[in-house]
Amino acid sequence: MSATAKVSRAAFFIFNPSLVPETPKPSEEELQDAKIIYYSPSCAPIEEKRSQVGMIEGLISFTSMFSGEGGPLRHIRTKQLAFSVMEVEPQIWMVLVMRHAMAADGQSDEESMSSVVNFQQAVL
Repeated sequence: MSATAKVSRAAFFIFNPSLVPETPKPSEEELQDAKIIYYSPSCAPIEEKRSQVGMIEGLISFTSMFSGEGGPLRHIRTKQLAFSVMEVEPQIWMVLVMRHAMAADGQSDEESMSSVVNFQQAVL
């Protein structure tokens, strides 16, 4: 593998889209934050946490309309990241985000991308 950067964990989070804050008239940010049960790295900016949880929540909702018996969203692979998604309990979602190794020319290494998905399947 001619990668200059190694495969690495970008994030791991658990969320429940049905959770809501107990405060009366919560703000949009409070609604988003209430869904996040756990997020690592904890030092990630709150906007990044909200963005990733919201994106996965939306994709789960969208893909569930077409999934049939195959179940909802399982994996997403982009140029830089691979997401593995698993519903561990009803309405409790666990997401592992891995950063691909990049080849010397700046392109994602296909071998690396396959190993990331295989690793994620084993972990989840």
